[in-house]
Amino acid sequence: NTTVATGYGFVTFNFVATGTAVCSVSIIFLSYTSAGICTVNATKEGNDDYANASSSAQNFTVNPGTQDTLLTLSQSVTFPTLFTALTTSGGNGSGDVTFALTDSGTAGCSVSGTTLSYTTVGSCTVTATKAGDGNYTVASSQPQTFTINKGTQNALLTVVQIVNFPNLFAALTTTGGSGVGDVTFNLVAAGTAGCSVTGTTLSYTTAGNCTVTATKAADINYYQIS
Repeated sequence: NTTVATGYGFVTFNFVATGTAVCSVSIIFLSYTSAGICTVNATKEGNDDYANASSSAQNFTVNPGTQDTLLTLSQSVTFPTLFTALTTSGGNGSGDVTFALTDSGTAGCSVSGTTLSYTTVGSCTVTATKAGDGNYTVASSQPQTFTINKGTQNALLTVVQIVNFPNLFAALTTTGGSGVGDVTFNLVAAGTAGCSVTGTTLSYTTAGNCTVTATKAADINYYQIS
């Protein structure tokens, strides 16, 4: 707008300098494509009674805006995967996004660039920050919790053994499984050999067969498996 001037001539607006805001004028409207500064003056036409009058150059400052809400996208991941990619949604402009560990939590997390690493099952908290640019101020997300869930163990196999009578016992062993849970053995069927299980020892009374199942206990990172 302009302050009051004498006479009835039309007022026009003109650029003195487009400046960093890259402005344009259409009639009485000032448009701009980015934050920054541009300079405009006004000219009021003269008439029979008054000469043309021009204002002094006036700077218009376009300030950077506030970015849309920035969110760190939470993911639920399963052990033994030991890392996951960090991503965001929201924000504005061309500023780089960086991630910071708010709390390493029970999962022993660390952040390197856009990668979240962890050492065990649990949780940790991450915050994202999108830098400002010429048009927007910096924006940060709320802390976001990442949950690392227990995993499923690899297949567990009871090692089959063929033993010869009169040996009356055999050591029970397994292959597979995951984690540090204890392995226990259970007799499914005593069969024709009259078997019994004590700890990791299979005993029998005669030639024949019997059936045993192994179970590997859960630990902090893995569920139980049989």
